[in-house]
Amino acid sequence: MQLLPIAIYLLLCLMLAIAGRRSRIGAFGVFLCSVIFTPLLVGLIFALLRPFPKKASSGSTADS
Repeated sequence: MQLLPIAIYLLLCLMLAIAGRRSRIGAFGVFLCSVIFTPLLVGLIFALLRPFPKKASSGSTADS
């Protein structure tokens, strides 16, 4: 019964690593940080520090 919480914890860490594979520290860095600290804390920091997506321009000009 002790194996299930550990497996869930590592699965959350792995999911964060996949989400953070294009971050500055990479997938392994995100995985390692989430194992050391906690997946919830690293996920929150990762979500807050992630850059906003750029808005697409319409391509039309108002001065036609």
